[in-house]
Amino acid sequence: MVQVVPPNDTEASVADDRCLPAFQRPPVPMTEFAGTFHLMLIGVDLYETEALKSLNGCVNDIDAVEALFMEPPGCGCPPERVRVTRLVSTDLPRGARGGPHVSERGATREDILAGLSELVDAVRPEDRVHVHYSGHGGQYRWKDARGSATGLWSEGLLTSDGAWVTDVELNHWIGALADMTDHVTVVLDCCHASGATRGWTDSSPDVATRGGGSGIPAPGADGLVLPPDRTPDPGGFHGRILGPDPRYVLLAACQSHEEAQEKIVADGARRGLLTHSLVRSLARVDSAGGRRDLRWADLWPDLLETAASAAREQPTVPPQQPWLIGRPERRVFGGAWKPQDLGFAIRIDGDGRFRVRAGTLMGVTPGTELGVYASKPDRFPSLGSDEDLAARVGTVSVVSAERTLALCAPLEPFELPEGARARVVRPLPAERLRVRMEPHDGALAADLERSDFLRVLGPEEADHELLVTGDAEKGWTIADEVDPRVARVPAGLGDALRAGLEHYARYNQVLRLATSCVDLELQGSLSIRFLEVRDETEALGLVGPAYEAWLDALPELPKENGVYSIRDATGFVASARNASGHKLRVFLFDCAAGGQAYYLRDLELRAGERGVFWWGGQQGQALFAEPTGHGARTVDRFVAVGTTSAKAELASMGTEHSVQEVVDAASRRSRDARGVRLRKPVSNPELWTATVVPLVISTS
Repeated sequence: MVQVVPPNDTEASVADDRCLPAFQRPPVPMTEFAGTFHLMLIGVDLYETEALKSLNGCVNDIDAVEALFMEPPGCGCPPERVRVTRLVSTDLPRGARGGPHVSERGATREDILAGLSELVDAVRPEDRVHVHYSGHGGQYRWKDARGSATGLWSEGLLTSDGAWVTDVELNHWIGALADMTDHVTVVLDCCHASGATRGWTDSSPDVATRGGGSGIPAPGADGLVLPPDRTPDPGGFHGRILGPDPRYVLLAACQSHEEAQEKIVADGARRGLLTHSLVRSLARVDSAGGRRDLRWADLWPDLLETAASAAREQPTVPPQQPWLIGRPERRVFGGAWKPQDLGFAIRIDGDGRFRVRAGTLMGVTPGTELGVYASKPDRFPSLGSDEDLAARVGTVSVVSAERTLALCAPLEPFELPEGARARVVRPLPAERLRVRMEPHDGALAADLERSDFLRVLGPEEADHELLVTGDAEKGWTIADEVDPRVARVPAGLGDALRAGLEHYARYNQVLRLATSCVDLELQGSLSIRFLEVRDETEALGLVGPAYEAWLDALPELPKENGVYSIRDATGFVASARNASGHKLRVFLFDCAAGGQAYYLRDLELRAGERGVFWWGGQQGQALFAEPTGHGARTVDRFVAVGTTSAKAELASMGTEHSVQEVVDAASRRSRDARGVRLRKPVSNPELWTATVVPLVISTS
């Protein structure tokens, strides 16, 4: 399996854990927060080069964010403990706010990199960090030695002196901050924002937006400035795969191929559409306690709707889709957080209909029933249990469904609470997991089929997805096509067996999705190769043709009978190529032996482009794998899903527990234990494709 470091959900102090990397330390509860809140605000209105048009709303943005933190009800932290650093380029005088806790300097490349370096040095584990950038974002298409355009693109922030802070640099500085504290938030209100920390895509610059336009000098391929001590450690957790990076949150104004817009607000002033939406959404929470406890998962639907509403007021400009990178369970202003079952986003539209961001592509078809829950409890209760029925605020039935959108009607009247989320509580029979038993046990089969998520095949039926062998006296073994022992269930615990099978049904949704994404126009256009990385440090700081040449020199992992094979403690990266004529957003999952579906990361690939999945999205930090406890040899299935939809969000498909863990937990609870929920992805309808690449992992 690929080892994933789970997010820490304890409430303990970090005082005794400072020798650990920040992402392994327990979070600090807000009630015990006695550190410093570091607020770095970067606003660039005035550019010193003719290649970049000066802007009007960027300093307005950071003024509004500063007021949000410093004026009542604030951010849950006393203003005297908020350390504000402003990096500003403007011809306007500073506002009335300020004081001994505020410092201000310019916004050149040197200023920004120096500010980030000082911030890394100043931050302590108990501190919190919020960095907000408003200004131009740019993309650069690299040329070869003959001056011809290549398929390589770099992205980044553009400083007041017309220089770059590249995606590679920004990635590593954010990572360095996250190494110091577990409470880091970065907001980028600029064009191509989601690509400022990831990937390369094509550009259509517009000088009226926050895009860099043409005529910008190339990023300095040989002059990148990275923080010290960012060399990965293959021997520790720091080099293992993580899902949506639990160490920080990054809010991007738009996709990497989109441009960020400005909006005229009160008194004719301008403000970035993202910053305006963020400030407006936060302003609706008018108490210090409410803001202190506010999570991105609570804020996100309202922020998206506010941004969409503001965009509708300017129909002549291209739309932009904000993007949230990181765990949405994190608190907006930092603090202790716990993993949460996110479920589907559900809202009431203008016609009073319930709209759910899931559809037929994920098995949500007309007639499917969804349970609706408030923001609590964090984890969905076992389906059908007393706790589940008590937590459920209502149930809706799908009336009509597109591929990734469904309209629902309530089975009984209820009010939709803030932070509402939904999950499937009764799928259609065709969506049930197909289970075969050897030997067939009619009584046990009838008991298992009490679950709406399981269908036990008859002795003569084929095409099973999961095999159960054994009996009530000796216990059962659960197996699939790649793992002969997904889990072992003790004798007599039929309810624990049902819980494990229901959990596998949720895990299996990723594999089913791979077979559902079969649009002929994209068929065969997405491929994945695994490349061995023997020295990760060689990739640090490489951009453009030098980076491409380094990737070309990496050896492909060996294959056994056409299947990739790797020994544990070997570093590798997954290289994806888009051979279609469309821009694709590619999501990568590791369906590990044992029943865990890890969502790794996503990136955007333009037509014909290659991209690389690094650990945590940080160039120079390879992936590592190790076998499960089942034996010295296991098989993971990597599933890559590509779509032309800019709004696709598939992170909720991930499963954090193995089938054996679920079985063990059910065995410890009671004979009446029910299964784990089925949770599905969120996306919008467009073209889709997918590929599955097995990886055999063995011990050295």
